[in-house]
Amino acid sequence: MEDKVSLDIFWVLSKNNRNQIIISAVVSLVLAASLWGGFFGVWRDKLIDLLFTSKPASGDIVIVTIDESSIQSIGQWPWPRFVFGRAINNLSSAGVIGIDVNFKEPSGRGSADDESFARALQSSVAEVVLSSEVQPDGGLILPLEKFRAHSLQGF
Repeated sequence: MEDKVSLDIFWVLSKNNRNQIIISAVVSLVLAASLWGGFFGVWRDKLIDLLFTSKPASGDIVIVTIDESSIQSIGQWPWPRFVFGRAINNLSSAGVIGIDVNFKEPSGRGSADDESFARALQSSVAEVVLSSEVQPDGGLILPLEKFRAHSLQGF
């Protein structure tokens, strides 16, 4: 009986009100189907592109690479850790220093080499970000604890 009453109320509404309810329901269904089907994903991606690509590069980023010229000048890879410590000291005016070299094992040149690098990390005015190794299972191999204590970790 309640179903009959609710249907009767629907038909008792003015024709204008019925049309508004039907149009609202159809528009809601179309929008819901569009959102569920990913129709607006393209527009969202375009908006994100506009937000993040319309600004010119600031020129504040400097990338220091390890290239053939560096290897000729400094010597065979892997370099002693004091070389990285010296680079950190030379880049003291930077806001952030990122080093994409993994320091997961003790130096083959002995603990003094590790200690000089740890001291450079500790005394750095700039934040230093050291890389971590991402494993196939999603785990991370982090730098040695003595380096993590005075740096941030990235991957």
